[in-house]
Amino acid sequence: MAVSINYHMRLTVLETLDLNHDFATNPVIQHTLGTEVKGVASGATAATLGTSGPITKIYSDQIALSGGAATIDLMVLPQSAGGDITQNVSFSGLKVQFYLFENPSTNANAITIDGDGTHPYELFGGATGLVTLEPGESIMGRCPETRGAVVSDTTDKITLAGTSAQVLNVMLVAG
Repeated sequence: MAVSINYHMRLTVLETLDLNHDFATNPVIQHTLGTEVKGVASGATAATLGTSGPITKIYSDQIALSGGAATIDLMVLPQSAGGDITQNVSFSGLKVQFYLFENPSTNANAITIDGDGTHPYELFGGATGLVTLEPGESIMGRCPETRGAVVSDTTDKITLAGTSAQVLNVMLVAG
C-alpha cells in the first residue's frame, strides 16, 4: 500500500487597523503562525516530515460512541474498502505520525480523547495527556519522534468518552 499526505497546519489572520493611527497607506497587518508540508509521498523521511517517517498506513472513519464510550484499537482498525467490503488496518510496529479528530457540530456534547487505562496509546503527552473537544471543535497535529510509543499489544488503545450515541471523525497516519 502506498500513502501520500498533503498536510497543512497554518493560521493566517489579517488585522485591519483603524485609520486614525499613522497607517494611512496600509492599515493591514498579517499574522501567520504554523508550518506547511505539501505533497509528502509514501516513504518520506524525517527531513521532509520533521518526524520519524516513513509514513505507510492511514485510518480514516467516523466512530460512533455507544453508551457514551468507544475504543480505538490501533492493532485492528476496521475501515471500509468500498461497498460492503471492510478491511482491517493495523498500526502494529508503527507510530502515529499525524492525527485529526473532529467533533461534529451536530453532536450535543463534548468528547474526550485519552489513552486507554489498560493498554494506553498516549497520543497527547503521557498518562495525564487528554483532549476534550466541544461540538464543532477539532484538533490536528504532527507527532515528533519523542511523542507516542510504537503500537504494540500493550500500547494500542485510545478511548473516547462522551454522552449517548455521538460520533467522532478520526484520521490517523502512521509510519
